[in-house]
Amino acid sequence: MTSAREMAVGQQASGPEATDLPAAERSGLYPAAASDAAGAAVRAAESAARAAGVRIRTLTDLAGLDEVYRLYDGIWRPDPSNPPVTTELLRALTKAGNYVGAAFDGPRMVGACMGFFGAPADTALHSHIAGVASAALARSVGIALKRLQRAWAMQRGG
Repeated sequence: MTSAREMAVGQQASGPEATDLPAAERSGLYPAAASDAAGAAVRAAESAARAAGVRIRTLTDLAGLDEVYRLYDGIWRPDPSNPPVTTELLRALTKAGNYVGAAFDGPRMVGACMGFFGAPADTALHSHIAGVASAALARSVGIALKRLQRAWAMQRGG
C-alpha cells in the first residue's frame, strides 16, 4: 500500500486506495493548519476509494480526458450536438489548472468528476459535473470522487 506521503515524494501509486495527489504537508506552500486539513482530506479520499473498491486520480492526459467524455456520453446519452462536456473543453480546463478526476475499477474508468475555479481567483472551485457508470452504482464511487476533488482543492489553498 502506498501512502499519501510516499506519493508526495514521487513514488508510484498502486492498489485500490491509490491517489496521485501530492500531500500538501510536503509542498511547504500552506500553513501547518492548512497542511493538516489537506492531509486529512487526502486520507479521506484514499479511505473512500478503498471502501468503494476503486483507484482514484486526477487526469490531464488527452486519452484519459477522452475517456471521461465517453463515460459521460454513456451515462447521459445526450443529443450528439449538445454533450455535457467535450474532450477539447476538458483539455482546455486542465491546461488552465482546473480539475478533472476519475475512478477506476481495474483498467476501466467507472466514474469521473470535473470542476473549475471561480471568483475570487483560485479560491472557489465550482464542481460542474460528476457521474458514475451503472456497473459501479451503489458502491459509493461518487463519494470517493468528491473527496478526491475536495483534497485537490484544499491542496491548492481552497
